[in-house]
Amino acid sequence: MFILGRNEVKKYNLDQASEFVEFWSNCYGYNVNNIDYKKELNIGNKLTEKNVKNILHWKSPRNTGEKSKIVKRSIKDIDKLNDFRNGNISEDKFKEITKQIIPNGIVFQIFLFHICRPEEYPIFDNNVLISCYTHGKCSSDKIGWNTYEEYKSYFNEYAYVLD
Repeated sequence: MFILGRNEVKKYNLDQASEFVEFWSNCYGYNVNNIDYKKELNIGNKLTEKNVKNILHWKSPRNTGEKSKIVKRSIKDIDKLNDFRNGNISEDKFKEITKQIIPNGIVFQIFLFHICRPEEYPIFDNNVLISCYTHGKCSSDKIGWNTYEEYKSYFNEYAYVLD
């Protein structure tokens, strides 16, 4: 796997956002292990157990097998995932819920936010994070909610330019 280095990132700016995204889109697959990421997000509908299981497996095949605690806990709390998806649970409350589901994994906690409301919570991508650091938009090397908020602003800035 190629990880985008900071020197490569420095070459890009918002005026070249379309070219940047077009180039890197070739390196990403949305259909991994016969799992269609966009289909499994099930936009406009409730998440099903199958959706949650498949999309977690799409994210990390090594960490989300049949015996995975992440998968079991996420499915157990699928009603809470759907309540957040439908706006019935606040962001702060959902942070508590995701921490109970995944006690030691901020990236997976954020991913649960993403699968519930992908338009509002972008996927936390390492290459975009490196770009965010390089352009001085993310201030801390420690990945946490503050870093994600900075990342989200950076991501949305690019998304706005591309829209």
